[in-house]
Amino acid sequence: ALADLRRRLSDAIYELPAPASAPDPGTGIDADARRTGSDTTCSMPLIEAAQWRHAEDVENVATLDESAMDEYLETGGITLTRLRTMIAERKLFPVYFGSALKLDGVDEFMTGLETYVREPQWPAAFGARIYKISHDAQHNRLTWLKVTGGTLKAKALLTNARDSSVPSGGVPSQPDGGTVPQSVWQEKADQVRVYNGAKFDIATDIPAGGVCAVTGLTHTFPGEGLGMEPDAESPSIQPVLTYTVLPPDTDLDALAERAAAARTAAAVASEPEQGTESDGEQSKNAESDAEAAVPLAPAFDDLTLHKVITALRELEDEDPLLHVVWQERLREVHVQLMGAVQLEIIQQELHDRFGLDVVFGPGGILYRETITAPIEGVGHFEPLRHYAEAHIRLEPGEPGSGVQIATAVSENVLDRNWQRLIMTHLGEREHLGVLIGAPLTDVKLTLVAGRAHLKHTEGGDFRQATYRAVRQGLMELRAGVSGRPSAAEGQTDAEFVKEAMSGGVRSGGYGSDGDGDA
Repeated sequence: ALADLRRRLSDAIYELPAPASAPDPGTGIDADARRTGSDTTCSMPLIEAAQWRHAEDVENVATLDESAMDEYLETGGITLTRLRTMIAERKLFPVYFGSALKLDGVDEFMTGLETYVREPQWPAAFGARIYKISHDAQHNRLTWLKVTGGTLKAKALLTNARDSSVPSGGVPSQPDGGTVPQSVWQEKADQVRVYNGAKFDIATDIPAGGVCAVTGLTHTFPGEGLGMEPDAESPSIQPVLTYTVLPPDTDLDALAERAAAARTAAAVASEPEQGTESDGEQSKNAESDAEAAVPLAPAFDDLTLHKVITALRELEDEDPLLHVVWQERLREVHVQLMGAVQLEIIQQELHDRFGLDVVFGPGGILYRETITAPIEGVGHFEPLRHYAEAHIRLEPGEPGSGVQIATAVSENVLDRNWQRLIMTHLGEREHLGVLIGAPLTDVKLTLVAGRAHLKHTEGGDFRQATYRAVRQGLMELRAGVSGRPSAAEGQTDAEFVKEAMSGGVRSGGYGSDGDGDA
């Protein structure tokens, strides 16, 4: 069995012997040596060849590390501290054989963990890393985290705000050009639960290194860091397909045929007709004809629709790779995910956990729009007794960077409270492009100027001004589409734009010609 493990996994797999006396978990020094105060350098437990199951193993292990080889040549064995260091550096992999079902080898395994695993030195400052979100049978939201520093106490006030030296989504606002968080939250850890299978105990505090589930937190997400712990990197993969959620009695074959007919009608309608009407009239008629050709999918009743959206939002909260979108104009629920396997999992979860049966319509490519040049958009909102103006600079971002938000306005020009309000409005919605109506990505939105009136400016005024500034900037730009099908599919640029336009009309987007002029 050991030879098979080495062949399939690594040559550095060995059975390690148990030391004669228990070491200190942090230092690996013999307990008797600590009590007597003897020289710790000489008192580190030495594991000689006679203690190993196979005498030749000690020499083979020594060849894995230069320092271990020096110890072996000088003393004829390897110290416990050196073995623990090799395991921590992944130069040596211990193996234990047994059966937990028959209670065979369990004691040896637990002793080995205590002996050879080096306990981390946790910092005194509080830190925690969130690794999972789930819900219990009563639909209470559970935030699963590992405490990486200090102590987590029940009823403690937790927040994602931190010092700007720690990379996180919760960086405090920087009035003179710094990045502003999209949302900073502060909530109380209601219960701290320590689970054992399906059962749990309520704990008053969790020390560093402990794992627990916390209730009462509503803004957390997997990978988020709390306290001194930084956020994990964003997932390298993102959803690429979008599906429509439909009632279980939907005829998917008929729906697919009607959708294909609608795309064909949209493509034909977008073809120019010589000598009949102006370009503007052609575009307008093409859009209206395509919209009329869009098939209406079967819809849920209001009660079932509410249950479906609520259930999908709960699943979205647990899975970072699931995105749920509500199309208000079409009154449809769309899910964005990775493919057929995840689709089956979502369908089964809805049935088992929520008692909901659904089917999914034909999948489509999830297009996103970006910009190709910087531009400054201006939004002005001034009806009677209202006033707000915002200037937003739109700049192309690095591929995969998403939408970044910042401010470059001094508080002498615009008060901090108005700046925070504009930042909130920039981050509270998914901005749509003007080419096919796809979500905007890989762009940086920077507040560069703004104006408010002491008497007439209300809170909602800057929402209108901010949205109009982004929209006006996009309309001035030549937009590009990311997520384009590969050339192997045989699509020309004109064919791609026609396909994207037919999908954009259905999603409420705005069409343009093949050159990208909005």
